[in-house]
Amino acid sequence: MTNAFVGNAIAVIMLVYVAMFLAPTASAYTETELADLRSSAAVGDAQAMNRLGDAYRRGLGVASNPTTAEMHYRAAIDAGKLVAVLRLASVVADQGRIKEAKELLDEAAKNRMKGAERTRAEFHVLGKFGYLRDPESGEAVLSRLGSIGDQRAAYILANALDGGQSLLEKDFSRAAKLYASIKDSGHARAAEKYAILQFRGNGLKEDRRSAIAIMRTLAADGHTRVQRSLARMLFEAGRPEEAINALK
Repeated sequence: MTNAFVGNAIAVIMLVYVAMFLAPTASAYTETELADLRSSAAVGDAQAMNRLGDAYRRGLGVASNPTTAEMHYRAAIDAGKLVAVLRLASVVADQGRIKEAKELLDEAAKNRMKGAERTRAEFHVLGKFGYLRDPESGEAVLSRLGSIGDQRAAYILANALDGGQSLLEKDFSRAAKLYASIKDSGHARAAEKYAILQFRGNGLKEDRRSAIAIMRTLAADGHTRVQRSLARMLFEAGRPEEAINALK
Protein backbone atom coordinates (compact mmCIF):
# COMPACT_ATOMS: atom_id res chain seq x y z
CA MET A 1 0.00 0.00 0.00
CA THR A 2 1.64 3.25 -1.15
CA ASN A 3 2.01 6.39 0.93
CA ALA A 4 -0.01 8.27 -1.68
CA PHE A 5 -2.90 5.82 -1.32
CA VAL A 6 -2.81 6.09 2.47
CA GLY A 7 -2.70 9.85 2.26
CA ASN A 8 -5.68 9.99 -0.07
CA ALA A 9 -7.64 7.58 2.11
CA ILE A 10 -7.01 9.71 5.19
CA ALA A 11 -8.07 12.84 3.30
CA VAL A 12 -11.33 11.18 2.24
CA ILE A 13 -12.04 10.00 5.79
CA MET A 14 -11.40 13.49 7.12
CA LEU A 15 -13.69 15.00 4.49
CA VAL A 16 -16.52 12.65 5.46
CA TYR A 17 -15.90 13.29 9.14
CA VAL A 18 -16.03 17.06 8.73
CA ALA A 19 -19.07 16.91 6.43
CA MET A 20 -20.99 14.98 9.08
CA PHE A 21 -20.42 17.74 11.61
CA LEU A 22 -21.04 20.57 9.19
CA ALA A 23 -24.66 19.52 8.69
CA PRO A 24 -26.91 22.25 10.12
CA THR A 25 -28.55 21.54 13.45
CA ALA A 26 -31.06 23.48 15.51
CA SER A 27 -30.90 23.76 19.28
CA ALA A 28 -34.01 22.08 20.65
CA TYR A 29 -35.69 22.14 24.02
CA THR A 30 -35.30 19.01 26.11
CA GLU A 31 -38.34 17.18 27.45
CA THR A 32 -37.60 18.59 30.89
CA GLU A 33 -37.39 22.14 29.56
CA LEU A 34 -40.65 21.73 27.66
CA ALA A 35 -42.34 20.36 30.76
CA ASP A 36 -41.12 23.36 32.77
CA LEU A 37 -42.39 25.76 30.08
CA ARG A 38 -45.79 24.09 30.03
CA SER A 39 -46.02 24.24 33.83
CA SER A 40 -45.10 27.92 33.85
CA ALA A 41 -47.49 28.70 31.01
CA ALA A 42 -50.30 26.95 32.88
CA VAL A 43 -49.98 29.44 35.75
CA GLY A 44 -49.95 32.49 33.47
CA ASP A 45 -46.26 32.97 32.62
CA ALA A 46 -46.44 34.99 29.39
CA GLN A 47 -42.75 34.46 28.58
CA ALA A 48 -43.20 30.68 28.83
CA MET A 49 -46.20 30.88 26.49
CA ASN A 50 -44.12 32.87 24.03
CA ARG A 51 -41.27 30.35 24.17
CA LEU A 52 -43.70 27.48 23.62
CA GLY A 53 -44.92 29.33 20.56
CA ASP A 54 -41.32 29.48 19.36
CA ALA A 55 -40.88 25.77 20.00
CA TYR A 56 -43.88 24.81 17.88
CA ARG A 57 -43.14 27.39 15.19
CA ARG A 58 -39.55 26.25 14.70
CA GLY A 59 -39.83 22.59 15.73
CA LEU A 60 -37.52 22.89 18.73
CA GLY A 61 -37.94 19.63 20.61
CA VAL A 62 -41.45 19.10 19.26
CA ALA A 63 -42.96 18.57 15.84
CA SER A 64 -43.47 21.88 14.07
CA ASN A 65 -47.13 22.87 14.35
CA PRO A 66 -48.14 26.40 13.26
CA THR A 67 -51.65 26.01 14.69
CA THR A 68 -50.31 25.19 18.15
CA ALA A 69 -47.68 27.93 17.83
CA GLU A 70 -50.43 30.44 17.03
CA MET A 71 -52.41 29.31 20.06
CA HIS A 72 -49.45 29.88 22.39
CA TYR A 73 -48.60 33.26 20.86
CA ARG A 74 -52.19 34.45 21.25
CA ALA A 75 -52.16 33.28 24.87
CA ALA A 76 -48.89 35.16 25.44
CA ILE A 77 -50.40 38.34 23.98
CA ASP A 78 -53.46 38.01 26.20
CA ALA A 79 -51.11 37.57 29.18
CA GLY A 80 -49.29 40.80 28.34
CA LYS A 81 -46.38 39.62 26.17
CA LEU A 82 -47.16 42.04 23.36
CA VAL A 83 -43.96 41.30 21.45
CA ALA A 84 -45.53 37.93 20.61
CA VAL A 85 -47.60 39.87 18.06
CA LEU A 86 -44.56 39.96 15.78
CA ARG A 87 -44.06 36.20 15.96
CA LEU A 88 -47.79 35.68 15.52
CA ALA A 89 -47.65 37.75 12.34
CA SER A 90 -44.93 35.46 10.98
CA VAL A 91 -46.93 32.33 11.75
CA VAL A 92 -50.08 33.79 10.22
CA ALA A 93 -48.21 34.90 7.08
CA ASP A 94 -46.60 31.48 6.69
CA GLN A 95 -50.10 30.00 6.61
CA GLY A 96 -51.05 32.29 3.74
CA ARG A 97 -53.16 34.70 5.78
CA ILE A 98 -51.29 37.69 4.40
CA LYS A 99 -53.93 40.34 5.02
CA GLU A 100 -54.21 39.34 8.69
CA ALA A 101 -50.42 39.38 9.07
CA LYS A 102 -50.25 42.86 7.54
CA GLU A 103 -52.97 44.11 9.87
CA LEU A 104 -51.10 42.75 12.90
CA LEU A 105 -47.88 44.45 11.84
CA ASP A 106 -49.58 47.72 10.90
CA GLU A 107 -51.35 47.87 14.26
CA ALA A 108 -48.15 47.06 16.12
CA ALA A 109 -46.25 49.76 14.24
CA LYS A 110 -49.07 52.24 14.81
CA ASN A 111 -48.81 51.60 18.55
CA ARG A 112 -45.03 52.07 18.34
CA MET A 113 -44.40 48.55 19.55
CA LYS A 114 -40.68 47.93 19.82
CA GLY A 115 -39.49 45.91 16.84
CA ALA A 116 -42.72 46.23 14.86
CA GLU A 117 -41.35 48.65 12.29
CA ARG A 118 -38.24 46.50 11.89
CA THR A 119 -40.23 43.29 11.43
CA ARG A 120 -42.50 44.89 8.85
CA ALA A 121 -39.43 46.19 6.98
CA GLU A 122 -37.91 42.71 7.10
CA PHE A 123 -41.05 41.30 5.51
CA HIS A 124 -40.85 43.96 2.79
CA VAL A 125 -37.25 42.99 2.04
CA LEU A 126 -37.82 39.22 2.14
CA GLY A 127 -40.73 39.60 -0.23
CA LYS A 128 -42.25 36.21 0.45
CA PHE A 129 -45.58 37.42 1.76
CA GLY A 130 -47.51 38.67 -1.25
CA TYR A 131 -48.29 42.36 -1.13
CA LEU A 132 -45.98 42.85 1.85
CA ARG A 133 -43.25 43.08 -0.80
CA ASP A 134 -41.67 46.51 -0.88
CA PRO A 135 -37.88 46.10 -0.95
CA GLU A 136 -37.05 49.80 -1.42
CA SER A 137 -39.17 50.85 1.56
CA GLY A 138 -37.91 47.94 3.68
CA GLU A 139 -34.28 48.68 2.88
CA ALA A 140 -34.73 52.36 3.74
CA VAL A 141 -36.33 51.56 7.10
CA LEU A 142 -33.72 48.95 8.05
CA SER A 143 -30.93 51.33 7.04
CA ARG A 144 -32.42 54.14 9.13
CA LEU A 145 -32.96 51.93 12.17
CA GLY A 146 -29.47 50.50 11.87
CA SER A 147 -27.96 54.00 11.74
CA ILE A 148 -29.56 54.87 15.10
CA GLY A 149 -28.30 51.80 16.89
CA ASP A 150 -30.75 49.01 16.09
CA GLN A 151 -28.26 46.15 15.68
CA ARG A 152 -30.95 43.68 14.71
CA ALA A 153 -32.04 45.93 11.83
CA ALA A 154 -28.44 46.35 10.69
CA TYR A 155 -27.93 42.59 10.77
CA ILE A 156 -31.12 41.85 8.85
CA LEU A 157 -30.13 44.30 6.12
CA ALA A 158 -26.55 42.98 5.98
CA ASN A 159 -27.78 39.41 5.71
CA ALA A 160 -30.18 40.38 2.91
CA LEU A 161 -27.34 42.05 1.00
CA ASP A 162 -25.06 39.10 1.74
CA GLY A 163 -27.03 36.74 -0.47
CA GLY A 164 -29.84 35.95 1.96
CA GLN A 165 -33.22 35.15 0.48
CA SER A 166 -34.45 38.64 -0.26
CA LEU A 167 -35.49 40.96 -3.07
CA LEU A 168 -32.33 43.04 -2.70
CA GLU A 169 -29.37 42.67 -5.03
CA LYS A 170 -26.22 41.23 -3.50
CA ASP A 171 -23.82 43.86 -2.22
CA PHE A 172 -21.00 42.17 -0.31
CA SER A 173 -19.14 45.42 0.26
CA ARG A 174 -22.08 47.08 1.96
CA ALA A 175 -22.90 43.92 3.88
CA ALA A 176 -19.33 43.77 5.20
CA LYS A 177 -19.55 47.39 6.39
CA LEU A 178 -22.83 46.69 8.19
CA TYR A 179 -21.43 43.56 9.86
CA ALA A 180 -18.32 45.52 10.84
CA SER A 181 -20.47 48.25 12.44
CA ILE A 182 -21.97 45.80 14.96
CA LYS A 183 -19.55 42.88 15.26
CA ASP A 184 -17.44 44.54 17.97
CA SER A 185 -20.50 45.29 20.10
CA GLY A 186 -21.12 41.69 21.04
CA HIS A 187 -23.06 40.64 17.95
CA ALA A 188 -21.46 37.21 17.48
CA ARG A 189 -23.47 36.29 14.40
CA ALA A 190 -22.36 39.49 12.66
CA ALA A 191 -18.74 38.74 13.56
CA GLU A 192 -19.10 35.24 12.13
CA LYS A 193 -20.63 36.48 8.89
CA TYR A 194 -17.97 39.19 8.58
CA ALA A 195 -15.26 36.55 8.99
CA ILE A 196 -16.84 34.41 6.27
CA LEU A 197 -16.83 37.35 3.85
CA GLN A 198 -13.24 38.11 4.79
CA PHE A 199 -12.19 34.48 4.34
CA ARG A 200 -13.63 34.44 0.82
CA GLY A 201 -12.66 37.97 -0.13
CA ASN A 202 -16.26 38.99 -0.74
CA GLY A 203 -16.75 42.72 -0.24
CA LEU A 204 -13.38 43.23 1.43
CA LYS A 205 -9.78 42.10 1.06
CA GLU A 206 -9.30 38.36 1.49
CA ASP A 207 -7.54 37.59 4.77
CA ARG A 208 -7.93 33.96 5.76
CA ARG A 209 -5.67 34.25 8.79
CA SER A 210 -7.71 37.10 10.25
CA ALA A 211 -11.00 35.33 9.48
CA ILE A 212 -9.89 32.15 11.22
CA ALA A 213 -8.65 34.19 14.19
CA ILE A 214 -12.09 35.83 14.53
CA MET A 215 -13.74 32.42 14.49
CA ARG A 216 -11.35 31.04 17.10
CA THR A 217 -12.06 34.01 19.37
CA LEU A 218 -15.81 33.48 19.04
CA ALA A 219 -15.45 29.78 19.82
CA ALA A 220 -13.25 30.56 22.84
CA ASP A 221 -15.88 33.01 24.10
CA GLY A 222 -18.41 30.18 24.21
CA HIS A 223 -20.16 30.63 20.87
CA THR A 224 -20.08 26.93 20.03
CA ARG A 225 -22.29 27.32 16.95
CA VAL A 226 -19.32 28.85 15.07
CA GLN A 227 -17.37 25.61 15.32
CA ARG A 228 -18.85 24.38 12.05
CA SER A 229 -17.89 27.55 10.20
CA LEU A 230 -14.41 27.44 11.72
CA ALA A 231 -14.01 23.79 10.74
CA ARG A 232 -15.12 24.55 7.19
CA MET A 233 -12.58 27.36 6.93
CA LEU A 234 -9.75 25.23 8.26
CA PHE A 235 -10.62 22.41 5.90
CA GLU A 236 -10.74 24.75 2.89
CA ALA A 237 -7.42 26.22 4.01
CA GLY A 238 -5.86 22.74 3.77
CA ARG A 239 -5.77 22.09 7.52
CA PRO A 240 -8.11 19.09 7.92
CA GLU A 241 -6.68 17.87 11.23
CA GLU A 242 -7.27 21.29 12.81
CA ALA A 243 -10.77 21.25 11.30
CA ILE A 244 -11.57 18.02 13.11
CA ASN A 245 -10.11 19.34 16.37
CA ALA A 246 -12.25 22.46 16.07
CA LEU A 247 -15.36 20.28 16.24
CA LYS A 248 -14.39 18.46 19.41
